Parts: sequence; structure tokens; C-alpha cells
Amino acid sequence: MKGIAFYNIKGGCGKTTSAINVSYILAKEGKKVLLVDLDPQANSSDFYELDDCEYPLTIADVLIGDCKVDKAIYHSKYNGLDFIPSTILLGRTEKMMTANTTVPQQFKLKSALKDIENQYDYVIFDCSPVSESLININGLAASDQVFIPLKSDKWTIDGLNYTVETIKTVTSFNFQLHFGGAFFVQNERRVINAQATEIVKEMLGDKLLDISISKNKNAEECSYLRIPIVEYQKGESTIAKDYIKLTEKIVEITNR
Repeated sequence: MKGIAFYNIKGGCGKTTSAINVSYILAKEGKKVLLVDLDPQANSSDFYELDDCEYPLTIADVLIGDCKVDKAIYHSKYNGLDFIPSTILLGRTEKMMTANTTVPQQFKLKSALKDIENQYDYVIFDCSPVSESLININGLAASDQVFIPLKSDKWTIDGLNYTVETIKTVTSFNFQLHFGGAFFVQNERRVINAQATEIVKEMLGDKLLDISISKNKNAEECSYLRIPIVEYQKGESTIAKDYIKLTEKIVEITNR
């Protein structure tokens, strides 16, 4: 089971949309995929939930040891795609974990996932924008690759160095973690986008992937309808093709 995290300390830059759609595309290709929602906003959980259900067990219960990981897994309506939901109370969970000094807390999720590692091909982590969250650290500590979605705005690029430094910190104790690369979302053919690309190229070199996700109003429609972009547009739109290409690139990098 390969672990893939989408992480950026800046909110609103496409982590959840990327996690949702990459997970769906992998499952559509016949892979067994587990999507783990590590964001207390729980947008990934909301996207794939069935019939507005209340989840009796969430990632919070797994992290504090109240249940085995398999008890917190729910099936989506798509074959091969399961998920572990988040909860708005995840901040309280983090405080409980921080207060527990008896065992290292950064490996709680990695340890829990060992029970199901033969049941899935990929586990996808949708991280929160909280910079030094212990929950995010758990996701990165359980990952093989981490990818950074980016927008072309100044605030996202200003925070890029800090995002990369956090990843480097985790690689010091999770030797299997690699920075797979960064990619732009909501990309348009504008001067500001070209300028942002050049700035990030100088910062990251070849870690800036040659794939970007186009801006498309249908992405917002899909979030309301709770339908993956590739299914909604049958893989025919530019943004759907972009996510298919991104998924192929992620698989290539992860399986090297």
C-alpha cells in the first residue's frame, strides 16, 4: 500500500479537490483506494458520504486509539473507493494526542494502517492547512510521497518555503517520505500565472511538475453535486483530462 499526501499550509489551494479526484481516478482504474480525511472541515468526508449519514467513528477515534482502523472505514458509492471521515472535533483530538507523552504520537496513524496495508493499493491523505498540526504530521509520517497543490497568488507562494521545510522535517524521521512535486491548480493563460510559474521554478527546480490543473467553473458545480470531475464531464473537459494526467504522473513518481 502506497501512501500519497496532498499538503500545503495555505488553505483554498486545491488539496481536497485533488485528493477527491485522484482517489476516484485510481479507483476507476481498478485500484483499491482509501481516502483519509485529516482536515476538521471534513470536506472530503462530506463529498463521499452516503445519505447525509452521521459517522459513529472517525479518524479521531483511530488516532486516540478508541477503535481499530477498519472500524472507521466507510464505503463510497464508487467501487474500490473507501474513506475514513474527519470531524470538526479533530482539534480536540490533537490536544489529547499532544498531552499523551507516554508514546511517540507522530506514528499513530502509520501504526494503525498496518492492519489494513494488504487491503488497499493506495491510501490518499487530504491534509489540513494547519501548518504544524500533529494530525498532518501523522499523515506525512504514513506517506511515501507528498504533493503540493499551488495557486498563483502571492500568499500561497510566500508560504511555499515553509510547506517544504515541514516536509523536510518529517523526512528526518520518515525516511520513506519523498517530495513528489508541486503543481498549479486553477491555472489560466495570464501573465500572473506565467510569472508565478517562473518564481516557483526558481524555488523548486524540477520539483515543479509540468502538469497543471485548468480553471473551470464546473469544478465548483461538482463540489455541490458531490460528483468527481472526471465522472461529471466523462473525462472530456480540459480539467478532467488534467486530473487524469496528474494521476498518471503521481503513479509514475510513486512507483519509481
